[in-house]
Amino acid sequence: MAAKQDFEPKKGEGIPKETPSRNTIDELCTAIAECFGKFNEAALKKSLLADGYFEANLTVQIAMISRHAFKAVGGKGQSKALFECLFQTANDKLHAYAINIAMLGYADSLRTIIPLLKRTAALPGTWARETSNTALHTLVIQHGFDAVFPKVESWLTHSHEGVRRVVAEGFRPRGVWIPHIDELKRNPKPLKAVLMPLLDDPSDYVRKAVANNINDISKDNPDTVTDWVKQWLRGEVSPERRWIIERGLRTLTKAGHPQALA
Repeated sequence: MAAKQDFEPKKGEGIPKETPSRNTIDELCTAIAECFGKFNEAALKKSLLADGYFEANLTVQIAMISRHAFKAVGGKGQSKALFECLFQTANDKLHAYAINIAMLGYADSLRTIIPLLKRTAALPGTWARETSNTALHTLVIQHGFDAVFPKVESWLTHSHEGVRRVVAEGFRPRGVWIPHIDELKRNPKPLKAVLMPLLDDPSDYVRKAVANNINDISKDNPDTVTDWVKQWLRGEVSPERRWIIERGLRTLTKAGHPQALA
């Protein structure tokens, strides 16, 4: 089994997909065995190979291994137990599998899945946090803004930057390599309640997410964004807020939008 640090992407390489000599399958199986006792490890590995695991791209690999692990322990009835099992490991990538497994079991139950995402958003490591963002984004698409936002609104003032950031990222109308939230592209006005509490956030990590959300909105609703910005620039403006606004308007200013330039 490859050392944990081998899975960290090197600058300029992007994020490597798993290969026969560089993968987390054995570590996943060890974690499952420690929590569930003996299980058919050989069958899990065989099913992954039969589905073309190593030929698939990275995104498909993550979904595939999560789905097969979910099935290997008995499906939905064991979702929470498998989530907790992988959540307790030190491996960031296994944390991502835990999130996907939770979504397989509980995406239809906001009451169950939302607290799990709050926990994973606070984990260290890119895999856990980015997968949490994607999971929340997916829930917004499936259930709608009005169903999801009230359950995470309190996260906007949470002490942990990862918990605050997951809201800014999860509610992005566009995002990167994920389906768009058409509801919020058509009508971004509800997003004002997401963004305003974070405009002066002390965390650069959070501010970048807020700026990216504003930039997403500007691509479909430029006038809405410039109207908001006029309000947000009244009175004394913090350096944090000014940075967010300048970064959030980058697409409009590059296009020469007169109000954005002003």
